[in-house]
Amino acid sequence: MADNAEINDVKDNSAEIGSAPTESSTAGTNNLSTDTETSTKLDFSEELEEANSENLNEENSSEPENRPAKDAEMRKQQLNTEIRDKVAERNAIKREIEELNRQKYQLKSEDDLPTVEQLLEEINPETGDYFNRTEAQLLLLQAKYELDHQARQMDEYNTRLVETNMALINEAEQVLRDFPMFDPNSDEYDEALANQADRLLDASIIRDQNTGRIIGSQVSPYELYSTIANAAKSAKTRGEVAGRKAAQKMMASADVIGGATSPSGADGDDDPFGKGLKRARDNR
Repeated sequence: MADNAEINDVKDNSAEIGSAPTESSTAGTNNLSTDTETSTKLDFSEELEEANSENLNEENSSEPENRPAKDAEMRKQQLNTEIRDKVAERNAIKREIEELNRQKYQLKSEDDLPTVEQLLEEINPETGDYFNRTEAQLLLLQAKYELDHQARQMDEYNTRLVETNMALINEAEQVLRDFPMFDPNSDEYDEALANQADRLLDASIIRDQNTGRIIGSQVSPYELYSTIANAAKSAKTRGEVAGRKAAQKMMASADVIGGATSPSGADGDDDPFGKGLKRARDNR
């Protein structure tokens, strides 16, 4: 009987064990479903945060890498703009010089030369007779050669003037950048010093006698202005040093006077100047 009871207990226990997994399985499934939804949301948020963090890190890390490229591109565009401006300025000066010299020098062209037929009707000063066709043709060839030669000389002269003017303009711009004391738009502008430098530069300028156009300078404008600027800075520095030395000397003298006329415990007034003034008034 005991054995049967034990067997029944085992069966009952096994039945409970067999039924327990079913309930736990269902409950476990329900719990897993709930936990999975919750855990999935949490996991996704963490992944999104990590992804955003990685993207920010990548952006932050890539920004310093991209910045030199952006700066280089901006500098390239700036240089291109400056070059275009300089080319436009150069072309404008070239046109101005060419037109001015053409008017003032009044160079002739082939249209101004006579024809062979016209020369046949004129006297050749070398022979005293009328030009024959060969003489007229040779004379015209020589005249055309002279015109071409003059035109080339004028082109070279114009080119030199353009280069000279551009060089002077570049030096003037460099002066204003390096020495703001000559720039009217700068807070450091020194009108008196700038006028003095301008007068010295004007005295060194070389001009074309026919056109009045600047063709050169006896001295480099930049060297002239830099010399004046450095001299002014040096004088200012010497003045500041002299002023500091004078102030230090006065302070030292005051200390000596104070030590001689203000013995400890003499009175409650520690001002040597006040004491000296009081004594002077008392002695009157």
